Amino acid sequence: MAALAVNTNWEEIDFDALGLQDTVIRNPKNAGAAFTAWLKSGANSEAVAKAPLPPKKAKKSVLNFHEEVLVPPLLKRFVPNEFFTTRKGLYLWNDMQRVLRDAQIVEPTQGAVKFRSFNLAKNAYDREIKTELPGNHEVELWQIAELIEAQKSGEDGPLLTNGYANIFYVAGYAVSVRWNAVDREWHVGGWALGVGRWGAGGRVFSRN
Repeated sequence: MAALAVNTNWEEIDFDALGLQDTVIRNPKNAGAAFTAWLKSGANSEAVAKAPLPPKKAKKSVLNFHEEVLVPPLLKRFVPNEFFTTRKGLYLWNDMQRVLRDAQIVEPTQGAVKFRSFNLAKNAYDREIKTELPGNHEVELWQIAELIEAQKSGEDGPLLTNGYANIFYVAGYAVSVRWNAVDREWHVGGWALGVGRWGAGGRVFSRN
């Protein structure tokens, strides 16, 4: 090792341009495998060039598919600020107001919408979750309201009722819907993306 260090012409190596330090730090096993192959070949650089590197491990998914969910058609006019307000059976956190600020009234002409739900396999940030969701994953407030109404007393259904978060992405925000079994009510809040990390065991809902 000392002979290699002494006889290497370090001045001819531009570490920044080649990204060598970053490559070794990010892929130490690959770097070590290449160096091992070079030594085993009798310091034959051509043999190293032909030697295959070990395959990279696939990144573990943060989401596990749970089920398909059908949100029924909207049968009556939906006024966001009338539904999403603190009342019996529903508690609205103040941060939800930013989600409602530009929310539009929806007329009852909307058809049924198919969702997919995923269980969070581990703690994850929004960016990690969203990369595994389809491109049109954002949902609308009336669709969340329909799911809440279908389980308004904490009945079994697509939404978790064990206190873990049901997570929806709505026009640049994450909306959290949780069942509070003590007060027998749904707690709904809106979060700016990337603010916090969602806990394993939560459930993410996405448009198909």
